[in-house]
Amino acid sequence: AEQYGIYEGGAWSEVSYLSYLDSLSGLNSRTELAETDALYIDPLSQDYAEALTDVEALRITQTLEYIKPEKLQTFEIGYKGISNKKLFLDASFYYNIYNDFINQNNVINKEATSHKGVTIDAGSVWRPYFNAPIKITSYGFAASAEYLLPRNWKVSGNYTYNDFSLPDVADRPLGFENYDPGFNTPTNKINMGIANRKIVKNVSAAVNVRWQNEHYFSSSFGEGTMPSYTTVDAQVGYKLSSMKSTIKLGVSNLLKNEYRTNYGGPFIGRMIHMTITYDQF
Repeated sequence: AEQYGIYEGGAWSEVSYLSYLDSLSGLNSRTELAETDALYIDPLSQDYAEALTDVEALRITQTLEYIKPEKLQTFEIGYKGISNKKLFLDASFYYNIYNDFINQNNVINKEATSHKGVTIDAGSVWRPYFNAPIKITSYGFAASAEYLLPRNWKVSGNYTYNDFSLPDVADRPLGFENYDPGFNTPTNKINMGIANRKIVKNVSAAVNVRWQNEHYFSSSFGEGTMPSYTTVDAQVGYKLSSMKSTIKLGVSNLLKNEYRTNYGGPFIGRMIHMTITYDQF
């Protein structure tokens, strides 16, 4: 990307450039008004020149250094245990510290450049890789439990929490006031299920409910808020003892609540699947 001149001060932040374009459009629209209009401004006047200088000052340079290895410090602690041979517990916590976090972000080139002989005008959008000049911390925990009930029934559930933090806006470098590291992960996720490996002879069944909250998703394709969703999955199985096999019929998203997991991705509806497992033992 060196040949395009967008590193080391050669680009503006996208947010500030869009603000500049909006203000520039507003300023120029005043030159098209009738001269008797109080908002009219002569494009050849000193007032216009001074206003244009103020508008141009809205563009903030986003200084990107050439990429280098990312640094990560991570701390983890967990517990796994069993109680009374019926209750199984598993819990863990993590805390990560990122320096020189490698990411992509939209920037606007200051000078015209070219690629394979084709001119690329100044003011074009680029999405280069760079090291974020911000210390980023991410943290979270996961907990799961499984309990064995009479008559081969089993209930289970797990909860996952993930989040991150950045320095206060006032403490961030110029051009990174609106920076988002793009982890694209919901803060909360919950799974709950009930299953029985032998409801009656050779027959098994399971039902699982999944939920996650809304979260912001950012990528080179686009960005936006992904809504929360809840799905119900179900499965029944039949054991063919004489063939040492098990046939399972499952339905994902039984209630057909269509959802998406990433911005611009397809909607996921109900899916029906069947598997046959052979176990010679």
